[in-house]
Amino acid sequence: MTTRRTFTKLLAAIPVAGLLSTGAMAQNLRDITFVQPSPSAINSFPVFVAIGEGFFADEGLNVTVEAINGSGAVIQALSAGQAQFGRPGPGPIIAARSRGV
Repeated sequence: MTTRRTFTKLLAAIPVAGLLSTGAMAQNLRDITFVQPSPSAINSFPVFVAIGEGFFADEGLNVTVEAINGSGAVIQALSAGQAQFGRPGPGPIIAARSRGV
């Protein structure tokens, strides 16, 4: 299951990935879905900046951002394989982890 720590590591690697990429690394883009509990621009700002600057594309990723109904739905989408990473709230994550999700 993708966690906030994994998401944070991904975002931390974005500046380095932008420096290391070259045009010679052109490849087919892998579709990735990022789910969030609301369409808030403040909470998703790093993701939209990375998309706009082409950092994900440089790494071969085509990231689609989807806002869905709440953190519970984010966890369900992640556990069902409908999304590769997401931004659920801490309360639902703790509850899900206690159930082994």
